[in-house]
Amino acid sequence: MRAPKIKKAFGFEVKLILGNLDQIRSIIKKNPFKNKDENYLHVTFLQEKPKRYSEDEMRQSVTGAEDLAVLGSEVYLFCQNGYGRTKLNNTFFERKLGVFATTRNWRTVNAFLSI
Repeated sequence: MRAPKIKKAFGFEVKLILGNLDQIRSIIKKNPFKNKDENYLHVTFLQEKPKRYSEDEMRQSVTGAEDLAVLGSEVYLFCQNGYGRTKLNNTFFERKLGVFATTRNWRTVNAFLSI
């Protein structure tokens, strides 16, 4: 989704991914990494469910301190060395999956419920 009012006011386009509280609750419930330290957990929200997706190809970029799981239009990402150091970032997912992506840490995902 695009935000035309932002473009009109500020002169640039912004892509948005919007969801509702039920979707956030479902994302939290489906977390495949419940047994791992939440401080290193992130969710990459995809604009839509990817049409092209090869888990084997994506796993070639996963290091021993990382893990990922694509569930629908979300990628659950565990980065023990920190999100800033992983190759599994928005650009990686956009290139591999062919869809717009934005990532939030687990604390932020849970904070959406209190808005």
